[in-house]
Amino acid sequence: MDIRIDAAARQTKLQRLQTQIGILQKNVGREIADRQAAAMFNTPSFKAHIGIHHVPFVRFEAVIRQYFVRGLYALLALFLFRTLRFFCAFTGIDADQRS
Repeated sequence: MDIRIDAAARQTKLQRLQTQIGILQKNVGREIADRQAAAMFNTPSFKAHIGIHHVPFVRFEAVIRQYFVRGLYALLALFLFRTLRFFCAFTGIDADQRS
C-alpha cells in the first residue's frame, strides 16, 4: 500500500468538501439577505402620530405613589437585613479562615 497515493487522495477529497461547504455558506448568506430585503419592502408603511395628551393627574399620582412605597419597602428590607447581620453568631468568619 502506497502511503503517498492515499495521502493525495485524502487531500483531494478534503479540498472538494471544503469547496462544497464554501458554496453552501455563500448561498445561505444570499438567501438571508434576500429574505431581509423582501421583508423590508413588503411591510406596510405607517405615519407616526406624535402628540401631547392630557395626563390624568390622580391616576398618575397613584402610580408614582405605588412605586415610591415599593422602593421604601425595599430600603426597609435592606436595612433590616444589614442590622440582623450583626446579631448573627458567626459574624466576621469567612470561608477561608480555619480554626
